[in-house]
Amino acid sequence: MRDKLRELLRRQSGEYNFMDFKEAWPEKTDLARHILAFANTGSGCVIVGVAEREDKTFDVRGLEGLEDKTSLKDAVKKYVPNEVLFEIHDFEYTESEYNSIKGKRFQALLVVHDPKQIPILSLAEGTSIKRNKIYIRANNNSTEADHQQVQGLIAKRLAAEARPPTSRDLADHIAELEALYEKTLPDIGLNLMFAPFHHKAEFYRFIRQLIAKKQARINQLVEQ
Repeated sequence: MRDKLRELLRRQSGEYNFMDFKEAWPEKTDLARHILAFANTGSGCVIVGVAEREDKTFDVRGLEGLEDKTSLKDAVKKYVPNEVLFEIHDFEYTESEYNSIKGKRFQALLVVHDPKQIPILSLAEGTSIKRNKIYIRANNNSTEADHQQVQGLIAKRLAAEARPPTSRDLADHIAELEALYEKTLPDIGLNLMFAPFHHKAEFYRFIRQLIAKKQARINQLVEQ
């Protein structure tokens, strides 16, 4: 991440809809608005210690001191629901091939987007934020969503909830397949031959059915 920020500042590519640059940490309600906008629109970040000039190039000034992460989080929790996940990272470049950032410090706030949580509403009123409003990123700004944009967020959530769960990965399915194999007769060849005469024949037939289904599921994951 440290190298990626250095390269970003070196390229001087300007702001993006998923990225905002600030010379200093914004006022708390302004910061909360940015967090909500990124959470609703897509994962994004605020890079602090960098001013953007009118020609879209960067004035890489750095920060005199690093703000306390806990204090920053406490400052916005009145406005941002607990479901919104974000973290703050510190960067200090004591040595760098890019001289403009050598000896300078920066902080970055990274916001996680979860389509199953949107639309996310603000919790309280403040200088730069209204209560029970939905904020999004549009044209590199954090703005209040209009009717059509809110409908788009709702459609995105419904689509996410309709998709099959992806939290269980390949390793989980393989472990379950191994556990099923342990429930078969000790020798798989003997299992196939003598299971019809075993006192748990029905049980073993059921286990073999589960094994076949689990194998098919693993094949689906591998082929995706």
